[in-house]
Parts: sequence; C-alpha cells; structure tokens
Amino acid sequence: MNYRNIPRSILLRIGLISGLTLTLPALLAAQTEGGEASEEIITLTPYEVKSDTDRGYASTYSMGGSRINTELSKLPLSVIPVNEHLISDLLPVDLIEALQYVSGIAMTSTPRANQLIIRGLPSTTLTHRDGIQESAAHEDPIVIQRLEIVKGPAGVLFGSHKLGGIVNRVTKVPFKGDRTSIGIDVRSYDTYGVRFDINRAFGKNDQWWGRILYHYQDGHMRANGIDDERTLVSMLTFEMNEKTNTRLAFRYHFNRYHYMEPRGVWFADPDGVLPFGIIPVDARSGNVGDPDVGNQAESHNFELGFTHSFDMLGTNWFMRANVRHRDQKFLFRIYLPRDHGLLGPDGELLTLEDGTTRNLRTNTTFADWKRFKASGEAVDIVVLPFIARHRPSNLDETVFSFDLTSEFDTGGLRHNLMTYTQFSNNDGWFFNSRYDWDTELQSVFNVQPRDPAQVLSNWRPDNPREPGRTETEGFNWAIQDSVSVFEERLVFSAGIRYDWGRGATFRADGSFLAPETNTDWTKKFGAIFEIVDGVNLFYSNSETFIPASGENVLGEKFDNQEGLTDEFGAKLNLWEDRVVVTTSYFKIDFTNQRVSEQDVESGSNVVRQIGTAKTKGWEADMFFQPIDAISLMIGLQDVNTENIQRSGASVRPRGVPIGFNYSFLGKYTFQKGPLEGFSVGLTYKSIQERAGDSADRFTAPGYEVMNLFLSYKKGKWLFRGFIDNLTNEEYLITPVASFLMTPGDKTTYRFAMDYTF
Repeated sequence: MNYRNIPRSILLRIGLISGLTLTLPALLAAQTEGGEASEEIITLTPYEVKSDTDRGYASTYSMGGSRINTELSKLPLSVIPVNEHLISDLLPVDLIEALQYVSGIAMTSTPRANQLIIRGLPSTTLTHRDGIQESAAHEDPIVIQRLEIVKGPAGVLFGSHKLGGIVNRVTKVPFKGDRTSIGIDVRSYDTYGVRFDINRAFGKNDQWWGRILYHYQDGHMRANGIDDERTLVSMLTFEMNEKTNTRLAFRYHFNRYHYMEPRGVWFADPDGVLPFGIIPVDARSGNVGDPDVGNQAESHNFELGFTHSFDMLGTNWFMRANVRHRDQKFLFRIYLPRDHGLLGPDGELLTLEDGTTRNLRTNTTFADWKRFKASGEAVDIVVLPFIARHRPSNLDETVFSFDLTSEFDTGGLRHNLMTYTQFSNNDGWFFNSRYDWDTELQSVFNVQPRDPAQVLSNWRPDNPREPGRTETEGFNWAIQDSVSVFEERLVFSAGIRYDWGRGATFRADGSFLAPETNTDWTKKFGAIFEIVDGVNLFYSNSETFIPASGENVLGEKFDNQEGLTDEFGAKLNLWEDRVVVTTSYFKIDFTNQRVSEQDVESGSNVVRQIGTAKTKGWEADMFFQPIDAISLMIGLQDVNTENIQRSGASVRPRGVPIGFNYSFLGKYTFQKGPLEGFSVGLTYKSIQERAGDSADRFTAPGYEVMNLFLSYKKGKWLFRGFIDNLTNEEYLITPVASFLMTPGDKTTYRFAMDYTF
C-alpha cells in the first residue's frame, strides 16, 4: 500500500514520535542505572543466536526471522538456518555453496557473483548481517557462524528487498574463554590458504573479550583464473555489567580479493533453441576477464555496538545500538567480443563457401560441434575485434540502527514486542568506460592482457545516460508484536514499517537528476498454532516493495513495485529435535512492473506499470538425526513462476528450475572402534530444466550432481575433505543468455586441516 498522498513531514513525525515513545525511556534507564540491576533481569541477550541447541544439521533458533533470537516453532514464516556444522562439512568456497541444499534456491548468475534465486524470484544474497542492513559484494566464509534464509517478502523486518527473500549472515563474535585455531586449505587449481582464529578473555574478571580472524589465500580458478583473498577481522567486547548484559563492542573487518572469472561457456545454436555440449577445451569466455585486472575489491568495515538490559515499569527491556561504516573500492575490466570466429586444427580461420567468417553465434550448428567432439579436432574460438569495458567504483555506506525489545504479560496474553529505528546514508561512485581494441585475433584460451593506455583507442562512456554517482539517504521505523495465549500454543504476530528515502543521481555525461523522494508502508500478519507438542501450523501474510524512480508520459511518478505473499505451512519439532521440518505452500504477487507497449493513438512506445510476476508452489526442508551417528538434510520444491508482461502474455524468469526439484545431504559418523571420529557424507542435487535467458527464448537443460565429503576428528586435530562432482558430469549450472551459459566444474577437491587448542 502506498501513502504518497499524505505529506512526508507528517509521516516522518509519526515514525519519529512513535519510535521515541519506546526508545527514549530505554535510553534514560540506561543512563540512570549506574551499573546496578535487580536479580530479576534476564542476562541472555536476544541479539545473539543460540547454537548450543543445534542437533546435527537442525537448528531450532533464528535471529533472521524476527531480528531477535527466537525459537523457530514460534515464527509464523519460513526461516531455514544453515548452521555451523553444515558449513564446516561443506567447506564452501563462497556462501552460495553453503546455501544450495536449501529448498527453493538456485544460482542466477555466474560464479562468484553471489546472486541466487529464492522461490522463483531473483535475490541478492548479501544484504543483511546480524539482522541489520549491510550490503556486500562478497563475504569470506571464514567470518560466518551461520546463514539464515528468510523466505518471501519480509518488509517489516528488513525493508525493501528482492521478493524471493533475504539471507541474513550471522557472523562470529568474541566469547568469554580462550581458544586458538590454526588451519590450512588446499584446493584444486593450485589454491592454498592459511587461517587463524584466536579468542582471548582478559582483564579483571575476564571482562574483555577479543577475537582475531585471519585468512590468506593464493590460488586460481579453472582456466588459470586468479583467485586471491586476504581477510582480517579484529573484534573487541567489553562486558561492563554481566547482570544487565551491558556490553560495548568494536569490530574492524578488512577484505581484499582479486579474481578473474574464467567463464568456460556453453552456447546455444543459431536459432537459440538447443543448448549444446561444452566446447572441446574449457574456454575462458563469452566476456573475457582481464588476467591482470579482472575483479578487484578492497573494503574496510568499522562497527561500534552497545547492548543493555534494564527494568522499566516492572518489565524487562533489551536494547541494541549499532553504527556501521563500510568503504569499498572496486575495479573491474572485461573484454566484450564484437563477435567470435573459429580456428581450425592448423590455425586457419574457418570460413563459409562465400569467404565470410565461420561465426560461432550465427552459423555453427549442433551437428558441427558433434563432429568436432567426435573427431577430436582442435577447433579454437577466437575473438574478432572487440571492446574493453573498464569500471572503477567506490561505495561509502553508513548505517545507524537502534533496536528495543521486551517480553511482558497483559492479563492472559504474553507479548514479545520489538521496535527498531534505522538511518542510512550511501554515496556510490562508478563509471563504465569503453575502449575499442582493433588488434590481432585473440584466442579465448589465451587472451593477452593489454594496457588500455597503450593499445586501446576511442575512449568513451559505456552509456552516457547511466548513473555515474548516486547519493541516497534513508530513514525507517518499524514495530512488531507477537502475542501468545493458551500457554504459548497460539501465537499471533503483526507489524508495520514506514520507509522514507531520498536519492540524487549524477549521470556519466555530467547531467544531474533532481533528488527524488520515495516513501512506503509495509505490513505483516501471521499466526502459528501448536496442535500437539512439536506439531505447528502457521499462516503468514507479508509485504515488501522495491522503490521506483522516474515518471510516466503524463508526468506522474511511477509507483513502487509491490510484493505480497500468502503462505500456509507446518513445522515439526519431534523426538527431542531429532526431526525438524518446515514445509509450506506459498503464492507471491509482484506488481507494478514496467512494460513498454506501443500506444495505439500516438504510435510510439509507452512505458506502463502493467507487468506482474507470479510465483507459487510448495517447499519442504527436513532435518533428521535418527541416531547420534546419522545427520540428514532433505530439500524438496515444486515452484511455478511466470512473468506476465503484456496483454496476458507471460515468460518464465531466467534460471528458475521448472517442476519438482530436490536435494539430499547425509553424513555418518563412527562413534566407537578404530574409526571413531571418522565421518563420511554424500550430497545429491537434482535441478530440472530452466528458461535460458530473460526473454525465455530457449530452455537450459537440468542436471544432477553428486558430491562426497569426509572428516576425521582426533583430539585437537580436525581433517576435512570435499570432492565436488564425484561422477565428473558435464552440466550447466547457470544460464544467462544464448551466448553465455556457465558450466559447472568437472571433478574438483578441497581439503582443510585444523589444530585447535
């Protein structure tokens, strides 16, 4: 629902006054307590996730489902945690690999882009950390304690986001104790790394907790692509008062990575109908990454946090204040082929009968490739004169967040009240430039880097009208109350959030777009009912939005794109959490999408907000531990998504698996005997065919892939291994376009050794 007709100043005052009504008493109480507290105050903070109750791969608590640590069986929505045990066994290279066995998730871009599909709708993975907004292009898995997938629109909790859902990254924090862990990593493609995790408690009564995480990696991807990374996280917590859980925390996070994405590709035939096999050699491109530049980023994150619990009006309250600042510099260079040709086994440029170049896109057929592969001909792909795209960028992001929560009774009702206020400021600068490179033919198997200043000509903006710099600021306020009755067997949850944002845009050609203001309200309602112990039914109705900019032909501002979900489901927590299941049926409508249509009267194209995306289906995530030695995880889904663009016509969104898909992960650990401490596990994932590009012009094939993992724990030592694509299958992991479909790796391995003391 959009309330643009109400003056912004009034709405802003409503949010500020309502927020201060709850937050000001908390601040005053914190200032006047002087470190004294009654024995009644609960000392466990709701802003930390409980993990000591995890059983195998199953988790029963989450912070992402309500911004505070809450039992999953009390949340009327689908939240699937990926806990520390699962992440450890999978040895993920990036966070996507740790998420792929959750139902409803599929990759939607090339490797390392950290984008995925949730419930048939594109989603960006790295948008929130520890329940607070913090976007990031990449996150080193070493800093992650667990991941929480919150499915569907959740605007009250997280504001504007992609409608499939969000992934909340829960990071490692200092703890009261001493522990040191040293590890090494070895992976395919000559990749090596070393890790340190040092935690110390010191000072009077161990009031100071410090933790340092460090990771150094030097390596490669397939086709000799660069894969280097440096991560340093330094954290310090001062426990000012244990009884009131009063803590002051500081965190500094440095990350530098450099990788060149080697896009070994599949191609569609000239009609865009049949994707056909992997090319004879693992080529590096549709778009060729620069071996020297590729993708480079360096980020510095600073964070200061304060938590406190106190008594007010006979009620326990918990507060969290947090300020974060992130500065990231990014450099990206690729080569965009104007076209491709083919070289024969003797190095000759293949041509047609009329002497024109034998072109990979337009006149190389499926039969040709079958012949090439059958004969073993060393056919190479070359880049005809092409364009170099050079893109430096910089992002400064500052977020201040204040959370306040309490549990209290009113008559026969038990309330769990949460409110938060957040301010954000972003300053982003980026510039796409293009250069012509009219030079000798370059094999995509061995592209030679070029210094643009020396060999490239005709520098120009990639698109003069695209944004070159954006400045945005935002304010939001939300409140949510969960009310339980009948000894918490029935829980109702309702909330509302107000968002205000303003942004200015500077185009690459120097022109300036006047600042635009955008506002919206989102709401949610849900209920969960425990039929018998451990068996719960739930319903959720929740919204979110994506801000819109620009005007239609009548000079009217475009409406925000709105998303609404209805979800019914069941949750099981049986036999002391040996069986933990979340299953649901859902329907999501994504409205106000822009469609360009020809106007009958004027004959020109007119942009109207008549497009709608609809996704519906069912999912189930099941965790089992029938005995202590066995841990199982099963994901099932059947999702149907369509994007209705014009006059009832619809297309399938790119990369969304069609029909029934499933995944399995199982591990057996020897409990005694000569193999005590040894574990062996297997994963299996089946993905059905998908739309190959955004216009649904061809169908990308499905795939099935199997992985093996092993571990051995003896005293202070832990050894882990992972073999990816055990059967060495050829499969397509990500379709992007008819000329860019990324295959999965052939059989690869990962190995890690850790010593903890």
